[in-house]
Amino acid sequence: MEQATIPEESARYNSMSGARYETPHCPTSFATCEVLPLLKGRPWDNYALAWVHGLRPSRIRVIDGAEHCDAWLWRVTVYIDPETRLITEITQEIEIACLGDIENGHDLCLKTQGG
Repeated sequence: MEQATIPEESARYNSMSGARYETPHCPTSFATCEVLPLLKGRPWDNYALAWVHGLRPSRIRVIDGAEHCDAWLWRVTVYIDPETRLITEITQEIEIACLGDIENGHDLCLKTQGG
């Protein structure tokens, strides 16, 4: 199997204590990503809220049905099963850097599906 090479802009973060991150000077776009999969199947309670707090959300919404298609950068959405009241998914709205051949958030999602 051929070993993957790490692009130069990604390689500089390979260190024991990490490297300070500075926002790249490139176009940006938006996407939604799944976060905190360890909470799937658990109730929405103070334990779950403690984990969500660590994401530094701008807003938190908890829904068990329809959702508005508005956008709030860094907002966390907690999806609850309406019958069991357990968490089915948690997502966060994010801003991504359009590095290399990444055109926008949807393009990044398509290019990373399947590993």
